[in-house]
Amino acid sequence: MANLDNFSRASGLFRNALGTCGAFLMTFSLVHGTFSILDLILVASITPTVRWYRRVVAFPLLAGLVGRSVIAITMLHPKNIVRLKQALAHTNIVVGRAEAASELELMRAHSVIEQARLDRFKERSRREGEYLTEVQKLVTVEERKRSLVAGIADPELRAALARELGIGDAPNLPARRPGFVTGEDKPKGGVLD
Repeated sequence: MANLDNFSRASGLFRNALGTCGAFLMTFSLVHGTFSILDLILVASITPTVRWYRRVVAFPLLAGLVGRSVIAITMLHPKNIVRLKQALAHTNIVVGRAEAASELELMRAHSVIEQARLDRFKERSRREGEYLTEVQKLVTVEERKRSLVAGIADPELRAALARELGIGDAPNLPARRPGFVTGEDKPKGGVLD
C-alpha cells in the first residue's frame, strides 16, 4: 500500500471542499446570528419571520450543511480517494476472476452436453450396425431356405416344406433331375460365357 502520509491535507478537490463547506457554514452562522440578534432586540416588523425561521428552517438547514460537509470533506480527502481507487481496482479484479470462472464452468457444461450428444450418436451408430448385421443374417438365412426348397425335386415335398418354413408360395421351378445341369445351375463368368 502506498505511503499516504506524504499528501498535503489542503490540495486539489479536498481544498475546494474545505473552502466551500467553510463558506456555507460561515454564511449560515452569519444569517443565524443576525436573526438571533434581531429576535433579542424584538424588532416587531420581522419577528414572525425570525420565529418561523427558528422553528422550521434553522435545525434542518444546519444538520444538512454539517452532514454534507462531513461527507464531502471525508470523501475528498486524498487518503480516501486512494483507498476508493484501490477498492475499485480490487473489485474489478474480483469481478474479472468471477467472469473467468463463470466462462470456464459454462465451457465445461457445453463440453458435457457435446460429449453426451457424441455418445448418443455413437450408441445410435452401434445399434444400427447391429441391426444391419442381424438383417443381413436374416437375409442370408431366408436365401438359404429358398435355395434349399428350390433344390427339392419332388413338388409336393417342396410345397410342404415351403409352407412349413413360411416361404409362402413355393417357387414354381421345374423339378431338378439328378445329374442334369440346367441353365440356372451353370456357373457364371466361366469360359463358356
